[in-house]
Amino acid sequence: MHYRAIAFALLALMGCGSSSLTSTQPQVAVGPTYASGPPGAGYPAAPGVPSDQVLTGVGWSPQPYLPHTSLQGLPFPPAPQAPATLQPTYTIQVRNAVVSPGKAGGNKPWDGTNAVPMEVMAKLALGLGGASAHAGALAALGMLANGTYDPPDVAGDVSLLISGAPVQSRQLSMSSDSYVPSWPEPATFSQVPLDDRLSLQVHLVDRDLAFDDEVGVVIIKMADIRDGLAKGGEIHQVPVHRQQAQILFVGIAVFRE
Repeated sequence: MHYRAIAFALLALMGCGSSSLTSTQPQVAVGPTYASGPPGAGYPAAPGVPSDQVLTGVGWSPQPYLPHTSLQGLPFPPAPQAPATLQPTYTIQVRNAVVSPGKAGGNKPWDGTNAVPMEVMAKLALGLGGASAHAGALAALGMLANGTYDPPDVAGDVSLLISGAPVQSRQLSMSSDSYVPSWPEPATFSQVPLDDRLSLQVHLVDRDLAFDDEVGVVIIKMADIRDGLAKGGEIHQVPVHRQQAQILFVGIAVFRE
């Protein structure tokens, strides 16, 4: 009898404890435990917290997993593009020239019958070989300014070349009776990039009533054009007398637009 009383008392106490725990302790569902995130994600997982779920108040609600290497579903704008760099362009003009006092192969004048004196030709050769070739040439030509000799009537054209092929052409009007022809309306090329493939071809003739005499064809190279640009828009005299033509110098102007 004594042992039965003790057993009933223990059962009563155990029943009260169970009832107390049930009424005061809320039940929270805990999901499975992940040792790590999805394969390759490299995320550590908290004990008892799935790596593909987020906390919402009480308990856990499933959310789709986004790998950290992706932008899936995120409203990111496209990366800004760097503005394009505009290449500078330049204006190139052919403004004047200096031509030989005689035709090719000797001292035969351009017009008339009086031969160019040999001392003039010798002084010209000496001047072209000096430190200031342009000034030396002008000094030699000044010896012919007495009206005895007929200078040429020079006209022609200028072509802009890319890799040796003409892409644009300009005319040079006739400059009458001058060894130093100039053109108030120069041959002008605008919006030209300074590309190493670029050059100018200058073609000059002596206009005559019966037929024209060739003065020659010369090439202005990119190095000469860059030298002209360094003059800040002033005329740069390009020496071309070594190009087997009767053109000694071509005056160009180059400036940035």
